[in-house]
Amino acid sequence: MHNPVPFDFVPFSNAAPKTLTDGEWEAKGNLVSGHILYSMDILTPIHIVGKQTRQGNQNNYKITQSFFNRSGGRPVIPGSSIKGMIRSFFEALTNSWVSQATDKYPKVYEEHHLGFAAYGGPEPKKIRYGPMIPERFHPAARDGKIDLASFLFGIVIEDKDEKEEKELAYPSRMMFEDIPLASDILNENSMRLPDIPGKAFMGGPKPKINTWWYFEPLGIAERQAKGHRTTDFIGEHYRGRKFYFHQNPEKTMSWYGNRNNWPHQTRKRGRMVSSYYTYPVETVPRGAPGHGRICFERVPKPLLELFILCLQPGTRIKHKIGYGRAFGLGSVGISVKEVTVFASDTILQEPSPFDFKSVADAGFVKGNDYVGYVDTGALQWLARILSFDELLKRQDYVLTYPPFTDRYFKTPVPMNKVRDVQRRQGDYTTESIAEGLFDFKKTIHFRVYQEKTNLWRAIAARKP
Repeated sequence: MHNPVPFDFVPFSNAAPKTLTDGEWEAKGNLVSGHILYSMDILTPIHIVGKQTRQGNQNNYKITQSFFNRSGGRPVIPGSSIKGMIRSFFEALTNSWVSQATDKYPKVYEEHHLGFAAYGGPEPKKIRYGPMIPERFHPAARDGKIDLASFLFGIVIEDKDEKEEKELAYPSRMMFEDIPLASDILNENSMRLPDIPGKAFMGGPKPKINTWWYFEPLGIAERQAKGHRTTDFIGEHYRGRKFYFHQNPEKTMSWYGNRNNWPHQTRKRGRMVSSYYTYPVETVPRGAPGHGRICFERVPKPLLELFILCLQPGTRIKHKIGYGRAFGLGSVGISVKEVTVFASDTILQEPSPFDFKSVADAGFVKGNDYVGYVDTGALQWLARILSFDELLKRQDYVLTYPPFTDRYFKTPVPMNKVRDVQRRQGDYTTESIAEGLFDFKKTIHFRVYQEKTNLWRAIAARKP
């Protein structure tokens, strides 16, 4: 039995994101400004990349050391990293636009034989498919209307009105400050991450349109490859928004380090060469103190409550930040300590405490003003992926990438095998085709692979 993959997807909603003008969003409640003081509870070691040293040339190298991000010689968790972590969660939870994604994966020899675009359409020779993110989630203001996440976190986009296209900038109403850390807090060599030699790195985002892995299935096509014909399982659009599971990094590194689990050598041009190595990373250890501040300006009170709930979404859901998340690094909890507000429409700005504890205690309960902005289906998937719970203590709770070996990504599927499965099944689906071919190649269909594990039933049972 294989392990689950270390990430999963929050599926896109069938509903389009709600969009309003700045003024309409501001009218959702009394406007307040102020700041939030919080502590960052470090649940697994954190690594924010600063500088990396390498050995080799541009196309074939090994990382020899990854240093933690520093400012003025002092380790720092950047406010931009914290903002990105919370924004990604907020966008998924509230069915907002997808504000960040690599747009183009052009056709490149031996990398992508079918080019595609996340936001754009087909282009001659290089891009055959697109857009792979459904258009309703593309950041594009119409008549000055933006989604909820962009209203709070800011965005620069095109305004596609009927008369002309122009670029609009919406400033962030939430300002995340850096978290400076003690100079001697880092562990320099206690954690070593696995990698593969070469230009790509293990676990790097390498979506390919000819698999049903990152993409929902669209169809099947036969293709001539080097010395053989193979089947392409063509995708239609991205499965959703990608998040990484929490897990124990030491247990995960041990799994990869076992040659029986992960190949450490491969045959290349008639000889065996190394296909695995590890390198040291500087990390902030578990339990290290971290304290931060978020300033906010002219935010409607119900939306401030929703934002606070996204910072600390219950007792089980925690966040992930930084580098090495696929291997268990970067698990953090946010604990709000103090919220101070003042009314944005008053001349004399008298600060007052804000009752954030009642918001945290209530959680995602119907009846609260902010719950109407929550996509309940997305919340369920976020709980499945981002729960930091007793399940992590199971000895078999290890989530890893499928190896590039036979019966996994390396194995091509002849079209005749696909046709045999279709004839046997008669009334077939994309899932049943992947099931029928599973013993021949396991990594055809992401959902089939993910759910054929001992852990999936327990993962699927997680609740917010």
